[in-house]
Amino acid sequence: MNKIITTIQEQEREFVEKGADIEHDRWAKWQAYFFGKCQIKPLGQVGGMDDRYMYFALLKDLYERWKRQIATPYSQLSEDEKESDRKEVRSYLPMLRSSHLALLESVLEEVENTRARWRRGNLLTYREAVRDVAGLIRQAIDELKTKK
Repeated sequence: MNKIITTIQEQEREFVEKGADIEHDRWAKWQAYFFGKCQIKPLGQVGGMDDRYMYFALLKDLYERWKRQIATPYSQLSEDEKESDRKEVRSYLPMLRSSHLALLESVLEEVENTRARWRRGNLLTYREAVRDVAGLIRQAIDELKTKK
């Protein structure tokens, strides 16, 4: 298989896993914030709240599961729970693939431009042409590495 395609596929798998970790952290922070804004009381104590509050009901097992998940790092979630986070991150893959496509198209354009310059005699040797393209790719890689 083409090394470029293999690399992109590996990067997408890594993107999903790292993104799922970030997604879980984002979700846990939101849930903690949300729960922090709620007054949660057993059903028998609801009458003690005043009319400044909107009341909602949440199944106890759902509340307990979410509280446990909030306190659990992504790496310690069950495989099903991790897959739920991965599913959310996979929704970003079309954007990532679009970025890959633009990158590959720009590399191809540079290769074709360099080949045309070589054919016109603007580059002395094929080796010079390869160095020219490799230099452009290296420059792009170096620039991407500096952007965090």
